[in-house]
Amino acid sequence: MKTPKYKYLLALIDWLTLNLSFIFALKLRTASRIDVFFEHAPWVAPEVLFFMLYGVVAVLIFRQQKLYKINVFLSAGEHAWRLSKAYFLMLAGIAILSFFTKSSVIVDSRLALLYFAGLSMTLFLFVRVILFRSIFILLTNMRVYSRRVLVVGTGETGRELVSRLERHNPYGLKLVGFADDELPEGFMVQNGLAVLGSTESIPALVREHRVNEVLLCLDRADHNALFRAVDIAMNTSAFIKIASPLYRVIPERLFTDKYANIPVVDVTRYGQQLPHRIFKRGVDVLFSLAGMLVLSPLFLTLAALIRLESKGPIFHTQTRVGKNGQHFRFFKFRSMLVGSDADPQRVQNLQAFIRAGKVAEPGQTKIVNNTRVTRVGAFLRKTSLDELPQLLNVLRGEMSLVGPRPCLPYEYDNYKPWHRKRLSVVPGCTGVWQVNGRSEVGFDDMVILDLYYIQNPSILLDLGIIFRTIPVMLFGRGGG
Repeated sequence: MKTPKYKYLLALIDWLTLNLSFIFALKLRTASRIDVFFEHAPWVAPEVLFFMLYGVVAVLIFRQQKLYKINVFLSAGEHAWRLSKAYFLMLAGIAILSFFTKSSVIVDSRLALLYFAGLSMTLFLFVRVILFRSIFILLTNMRVYSRRVLVVGTGETGRELVSRLERHNPYGLKLVGFADDELPEGFMVQNGLAVLGSTESIPALVREHRVNEVLLCLDRADHNALFRAVDIAMNTSAFIKIASPLYRVIPERLFTDKYANIPVVDVTRYGQQLPHRIFKRGVDVLFSLAGMLVLSPLFLTLAALIRLESKGPIFHTQTRVGKNGQHFRFFKFRSMLVGSDADPQRVQNLQAFIRAGKVAEPGQTKIVNNTRVTRVGAFLRKTSLDELPQLLNVLRGEMSLVGPRPCLPYEYDNYKPWHRKRLSVVPGCTGVWQVNGRSEVGFDDMVILDLYYIQNPSILLDLGIIFRTIPVMLFGRGGG
């Protein structure tokens, strides 16, 4: 996903604020011991280097607390509240890291930490909540900073959004017109904005009108039409956002940007950039190896229990569908009696669940004949421990720790074309759906959640999903 330049500027300001606060805190407390301004030495003091590196972590914490969302930093109250939460996490992180690294300044001088806390919080409140916000609003009002926006769709959402932005628009959005497939070109919709062309003409309209952002507000379209519009807009250099009832599950389950209190979801591209994929693969290999090593006693214990209760292999293997429809061998601990794989009723139920796209009926996606499940298997399924062998799939590169769950071939055969976009990346052991009320989400909305993950790749998002998966496992609502 492309990031607006003002977010990079704000992140740089945050990093500088942290480091300047720390340098002045050191100067106030330990001026005679540490050459923080490099007056007598060409190198950086270790304490300053520590904070220069930790400043990057702090920016990531701010990002996790949504402090770079436009609707957050334009709202003084919410901005200050989220800044306070992020600040507490940042200080806790500093205390923990300094304890383990034995940083002399923090461990030996609590006063230096107090100076830093007071200075940095004061600066953050002034620079972020007052100064940056005021300058941003001033520049947008003066049209010094603006983004030219093409609204796709003339339904209720598009019209309502335009009306609200005409009344209150601190975001720097300059509306240039509509694209629509139902109304003729030149039709005056509202507020002096006309239909400039059809959905197919989005690339030409972006070039002709120098559009920076395409806002998809398709109310009457189905999912296939919506993602057809996304694919067309992908052929432009513009940012892409969706404000459509078809995407309602995202703001219901996740925090998103808002324009005039209407949720908008970033969907700038499918897939992930190469540096992110390389880093993600490195994390997968490291954590899968570490997990298999640390959990090896548990693996051996579960293997023994499975073998003692019933005859047969320890592992159950299935053919699953992975990235771009490729098949692979999927590993789980065996939880059923040997020879009891066939469950035609469950197959029919899952096919109906996929076709309907709605929330599953109680038991619709579960095993129908529970007599085939062993006692050990019931425990494994309840705690999701039967999923642990998928670490081997992760190590082999067939899966990732986080991503859309792989499906069975017969499920894939029942997918609509837009459903298959969820497998445009390597599938995962856990994902957004698994930690956002999976039993309360319909199949279509599950796919939307997976697509949101694909379109907004982030290591922080991955870590958040992993940590949220742990209580899901403990309370017996594991992945399928």
